[in-house]
Amino acid sequence: MSGTKQKVFGAEFKAKVDLEAIHGVKTINWIKWFPDEDKRDSWTHRLANLVPLHVRKNPAASNFDFATKKNVYFKGKGTASPFILTQDVRSEDSWMPAMLAIRQKRLVGVLEKHWDLTVLDQQAAQQTTAQG
Repeated sequence: MSGTKQKVFGAEFKAKVDLEAIHGVKTINWIKWFPDEDKRDSWTHRLANLVPLHVRKNPAASNFDFATKKNVYFKGKGTASPFILTQDVRSEDSWMPAMLAIRQKRLVGVLEKHWDLTVLDQQAAQQTTAQG
């Protein structure tokens, strides 16, 4: 789509934007930091583990470890990611479960506030689904 504009998160871009899972299914650190496969799977595609990237940066990040991905996001070819959600990654030394839980709560809180959402906790959501 060369030359076409795409509106993402309120900003207009000439290029496409992808969402990158910081820790993907095959990332070495991900398996080490989340040895339990069910817990690992539950975090892979959650908001806390996702960052927007330019479509060309996403393949460069691939399934590398966390430190290598940070280099791709901020020091690789081209410019650093302009997205605040991606820039948050720069301040982190690791992408561990406790940090992800805090990030998830913060990001969901932002969405609740700005989109006027009511977000159920996990237990309430399961009960609602079971009654459904």
